[in-house]
Amino acid sequence: MKRFLSRLAAEVRRLLGQRQYDDNPWQQKQNDFMHHCFMKYKVAVKGVLHVGGHLGEEYPIYKKSGAQKIVFFEPMPDFFNELAKKLKGHDDVILINKALGSQNETREIHINRGSGESTSFLKPTALYDGFFKDTTVPLEIVTLDSLLPSLSDSHVFNMVVTDTQGFDLEVLKGAKNTLKQMDYVYTEVSKGHYHGEPTLEDFDIFLKTFGFRRVEISMYGSWQGEDEWGDMFYIKDGQG
Repeated sequence: MKRFLSRLAAEVRRLLGQRQYDDNPWQQKQNDFMHHCFMKYKVAVKGVLHVGGHLGEEYPIYKKSGAQKIVFFEPMPDFFNELAKKLKGHDDVILINKALGSQNETREIHINRGSGESTSFLKPTALYDGFFKDTTVPLEIVTLDSLLPSLSDSHVFNMVVTDTQGFDLEVLKGAKNTLKQMDYVYTEVSKGHYHGEPTLEDFDIFLKTFGFRRVEISMYGSWQGEDEWGDMFYIKDGQG
């Protein structure tokens, strides 16, 4: 296992060195949509809980929207280390090397062979044949509800963002108490990418019980015509 993780770490470092994320057109589409949502609904961001931090590409948007404190949760060690380098010196940022889900458990994660962005706790569909490692890696999962009380000024946070490759609804299910103080939820949704991935309607039904309504959705594209993926923005009743 240690040998496998060492090889994986070396590959991630190599790929990170090759790729310029600031020039990633897909990331730019995501950032543009997030910016659009924030501007259109005059979002008043105080603090952000971002699950699936990757390289913190959304940090400038959060700052422009007034965020006083931002927490990035990133479970993969090498991405976490790169994120720490990128945001070094930013006193408004907290980085946590944890995976989040609906309950405290250890679960196998499927590792993408490429940039790592599609790595997921859910088994990938045939769409990704050849793009994932043959072996999985066990990771510890905790809930957002169990972590939030330990954060300083936890009352500041009013927005949760999830980008966890099909595992997003599981993250939100582990944040039932957290959602009570949130004003906004921004989450990823996909179709045909992972086995057991939640539908758009699953998100709507779950978040409605906490007073959230979906106000925006943007689907960014498709690999093979029948699949799709994108982001959704929810606002709690009374916020806009």
